[in-house]
Amino acid sequence: MPSCRRPRAFRCAGSRYAPARGGTAELFAPPPGAWQADIADPDLQYADDERQRRIAGWQSLPGLGELAPLLACDPQLFAPLETLIRQLSTDDTFGPQVALLTARTNGSPTCFDAWLPHWQGEEEFASHLREGDQALHHWLQQHPQARSLVTAVQLLTRSPDRFSAAQLTPLAEYRLSEQHAIDLLIWSGLCGWMNRLKIALGNVRQQT
Repeated sequence: MPSCRRPRAFRCAGSRYAPARGGTAELFAPPPGAWQADIADPDLQYADDERQRRIAGWQSLPGLGELAPLLACDPQLFAPLETLIRQLSTDDTFGPQVALLTARTNGSPTCFDAWLPHWQGEEEFASHLREGDQALHHWLQQHPQARSLVTAVQLLTRSPDRFSAAQLTPLAEYRLSEQHAIDLLIWSGLCGWMNRLKIALGNVRQQT
């Protein structure tokens, strides 16, 4: 039985990605487009029961279903990552909100739309975020308590080298404990990785 091989594009996906500034509002306008991979998994037809189980596990995570065959290739590498994503994504304190913020900041509409049904907060937050920074700024004027979280996530996503302890302290205003604040930063980084993976390995085909 052929072994599972990670395609070359998958191993060097980061080299194809240039940090986005959120993309245009049209890119995020509904209806959502369908994401299609630029690479194929030649070994998928030979997947055994164990790999099929791993594929099903990845498919249950928002935004990663289409990448499940690739992420299921190397269990030693990706199983701990799957556990961490599951643990942090279910945190109702910040999970869906951070995922939406990083997807919009990085310009990944399919990740944005995948996480939208999981957002249980104000609908206006998601609609303003979808429109872009100017609309989000208007929403923050009415919800100043959320500014520290939004600012921290956007800065960490756009300019991680500029992120410092100065952004951690204000997160207490968002009712986050020190541990929750650290978890938020880890989750923000993971969401950014998922966004960049989708951008690097495929394209969005807009529905007509």
